[in-house]
Amino acid sequence: MSNRKKIKQIIITELKESAGLKCANPGCPNRQTEIHHIKPWAKYQTHDKNHMIAICPTCHDAAHRGDFPITKRTIRSWQTIRRTASSKRAFVYVEPAYKPMIQFGEICFRCHDNESYVVNLSGDAFLKIRTTHEQHISISTQLKDLNENVVMTVVENHVEVKKSDDIHFHYVPGHVHITTDDWSKFIPIWIYDKIKDKEPWVSDKRFTLLDIEVLKPGLVRVMNYISANGMFCVSGKEFIHVGKLKDDDFITLGTYGEGTRLPILEQDSNTIILNDILRNMKSKEKS
Repeated sequence: MSNRKKIKQIIITELKESAGLKCANPGCPNRQTEIHHIKPWAKYQTHDKNHMIAICPTCHDAAHRGDFPITKRTIRSWQTIRRTASSKRAFVYVEPAYKPMIQFGEICFRCHDNESYVVNLSGDAFLKIRTTHEQHISISTQLKDLNENVVMTVVENHVEVKKSDDIHFHYVPGHVHITTDDWSKFIPIWIYDKIKDKEPWVSDKRFTLLDIEVLKPGLVRVMNYISANGMFCVSGKEFIHVGKLKDDDFITLGTYGEGTRLPILEQDSNTIILNDILRNMKSKEKS
């Protein structure tokens, strides 16, 4: 049985927080971390925090194999990085594939080597995709609460969420899931009442603000909530719900069931399919 002493929890917490609750390597996005000794325990048998660093299992393994040497100078350099504790971050890697696309509800959207909006309700309420070299895809979006405070941004697969007691951030490689305990800060009650019976991921306890999941190379499913200028769009696994705030003008786009071929909408930079539906709703109101 090993007689190695455990690292004190206060030291582990300090090392992980100083690394920004992620791998201390600034070139690594992983959030799961372990404590690495640059002075081997077997030789020195000490838990000196000045010679330890919080890194992810991949970087830790590379360090022990000698592929990624972490020296005192490396640690000193990483310790000088000032990371904010006011937000949580992640990066969603999408394995390249020919003609990548996103699945939004049960409709797939694809654009060709350009930037295109799936939804654009205003300059800061949108879902945007960009493809390069017909193989790489990135996603950008933003979420505000009903008081117009920005609580989440996604910029080309880089996710940042403001820390809050009622916003929960879950990340594993290829999947980020953000929920809230208090949906009333983000969505009017009449919209919530209309979609909660149609979407299994909507419950009284947790409401999904954003879910980005890589399903296969070049295919990413996005579920999120967007609202601005009196209009809204909510996407789930099977439906896209669009409508207007403050009244009962509401449309649900349901497409095909499980096991059938998903429709693919090709886009260029001047086409926003869902916005056409919302504009028609506004024109009916004026007529």
